[in-house]
Amino acid sequence: IEHIEAAGVHSGDSMGVIPPQRLKPETAEKIEELALKLARRMEIRGFLNLQLAIKNDVIYMLEANPRSSR
Repeated sequence: IEHIEAAGVHSGDSMGVIPPQRLKPETAEKIEELALKLARRMEIRGFLNLQLAIKNDVIYMLEANPRSSR
């Protein structure tokens, strides 16, 4: 889900779109690789909720929760 608002808006107050509209394909691939590496490292069996911010093609991980969300 791509949030429409800038980083800092609470996810419960935000709008999002699927599929992401402004994400470069290479950034999407990096996110998928990051998520898989993290899930394997944490030995996640199930959902992994990642909150990420992207600026100038740099991915920042804000939060990682081994659960589903909203």
